[in-house]
Amino acid sequence: MAIVSDITERKIAEIELRKSEEKYSALVENGNDGIIILQDGLLKFANSKMLEMTGYRLEEAIEKPFLEYVYDNHRDFVF
Repeated sequence: MAIVSDITERKIAEIELRKSEEKYSALVENGNDGIIILQDGLLKFANSKMLEMTGYRLEEAIEKPFLEYVYDNHRDFVF
């Protein structure tokens, strides 16, 4: 006895999702704009352009409070 299930549609959807994620990743990483992602006030991601603009390395910036990177006189404008 055997049970056969056609998973073609699921596999096609997985391939399309992977392609979409690759396009998004390339766009974010290779864009001309600095991009960061914050979660609960902590820096979770910075693309290479943002690191280039700030002079930080990802290892030293990640997981630190974003407000550490904002001048004191500009903090009222953030959040």
